[in-house]
Amino acid sequence: MNRERRNNIRNYIIVIATILFNCSPFFLFFNRPIWLIIFSLLTITTIISGKPFMNRKIFLVLVAAWVLINVQSIVFGGITPAAIYLPILVFYTPFLVFSIMGISYFRYLLNIIYFIAIYTSIIYLLQVFIPGFNSFISKAFEAAFQYSWADWPRSILIYSAPRESGYIFPRNSGIFHEPGAYAVYLILAIIINTILSHKAINRKNTLFSIVLLSTFSTAGYIMLGCILAFSIWGLKMNIIFKTAFMLLFLSFSLVIFTKFEFLNKKIEVQYEADLEAIQKGEIKSTGRFYSIVQGAKTFLSSPIFGKGILSITVDEESQEGINGQGFVNLFSRYGIFFGIFYMWVSYKGLRIFSGLYDAKKFYVILVFIVLNIGLLSQSSFFHISFVMFFIVGLL
Repeated sequence: MNRERRNNIRNYIIVIATILFNCSPFFLFFNRPIWLIIFSLLTITTIISGKPFMNRKIFLVLVAAWVLINVQSIVFGGITPAAIYLPILVFYTPFLVFSIMGISYFRYLLNIIYFIAIYTSIIYLLQVFIPGFNSFISKAFEAAFQYSWADWPRSILIYSAPRESGYIFPRNSGIFHEPGAYAVYLILAIIINTILSHKAINRKNTLFSIVLLSTFSTAGYIMLGCILAFSIWGLKMNIIFKTAFMLLFLSFSLVIFTKFEFLNKKIEVQYEADLEAIQKGEIKSTGRFYSIVQGAKTFLSSPIFGKGILSITVDEESQEGINGQGFVNLFSRYGIFFGIFYMWVSYKGLRIFSGLYDAKKFYVILVFIVLNIGLLSQSSFFHISFVMFFIVGLL
């Protein structure tokens, strides 16, 4: 086996391992040992490959994170072993991956998500339409994943149990811990593929879009609609026809949103439940709107240094949504200065990556906005696949 083939196999293994570590319910109860194994192998691989295992810029980021952790621990009280390894997990691990793979990481990620979309869709369809297969795989879930926690589904590592949608078909989770997370990764794949191929409509994007429909993710649908709208506006045609096409698309999207109850009702019910909890001062562990408000409150209580990089430093340690999700989570945990720095460098990373393939700056700005709005509903913001844009921009 020649070196190029060995490196190719190695790179696929690395990306698969990082996705499973971040997203699979299978590792729910022993994710720290798994991370230590992955981190150790990445470090060894970096050294053997002769790649740089440290960089002045990433070192300064780690120092900044450790300083913020210590300030928060002094001001709000509490310290745990996570103070040492959390910055390494969040920032240094993606750096090692990039050091080994470089910008080609995104192409490997795209190919893996494409493969996941194909084979998990086959399993999903078999499970939905063939009762005998559904019975068989349900027993496999119970044997492989005997415990449950919160809303995390059972998993056989390469496939996660679909969730009930309340409608005809269950929600497709792929290999991920929930359908919404799968939808966000599919949107990321669409963005990467559009940049690499210079085409918004092609075989891979069509598959990603169809599979995304099976997630029944409202946020995923909205992000997909926005990207399609951007793509339509970018078409080379007469401005009058383009405007008419855009208005038709937006009108059709509005009709779909209002006619399909699972889209509008889901948002309405969740918003009302979250609003009631906020008004009554109730503590919840879930709720998209609730977590945004709580994250904003946490940020305002410590806007400079942040609060909650370590969960022990927030008011309610067991309250999952106290720091919010997405960029709200970033600003509430790390403060305004680190937050602005991180967002700018991440945008810069996306711009550098897209610039290599001559993507339009307008498209880059819009997909960056859409992606970050979508991440407000997910815990994927600090997953390696998304932090990688920060690493690209930093280096």
